[in-house]
Amino acid sequence: VVIAVLTCLFGILIGIAGLLTFGLGWGLYAFLVPGTAVLYGALTVGGPGCGTFGMRLFGLAAVDSVAGRPIGFVAAGVHALVFYVGIVTVLLLALDLLIGFARQDRRLGHDLLVGLIVVRR
Repeated sequence: VVIAVLTCLFGILIGIAGLLTFGLGWGLYAFLVPGTAVLYGALTVGGPGCGTFGMRLFGLAAVDSVAGRPIGFVAAGVHALVFYVGIVTVLLLALDLLIGFARQDRRLGHDLLVGLIVVRR
């Protein structure tokens, strides 16, 4: 829901930018949905709350798997980007889930790439 609301708001801003730039800004519509989703993940998981609003609601936090400290904005953005690329690609999704089922700690491939682990607060 949060991503949908942000996408609508950014869509309006892109529309206004397109009018002000005589149509050049409308090219940003190609990046609207994926960019909003990755930005949301980077800001919430990489921020001080260490998780999206849903994760915080259930008392979960995404932290560095080695140090146990919060991950940064860039690592959270890469995590979100790899996650969304993985779920739209059937082979990568199957590989990601296979990794999760094979591991005892149930961490998926995109979690391992970034070095992230989800813990209870």
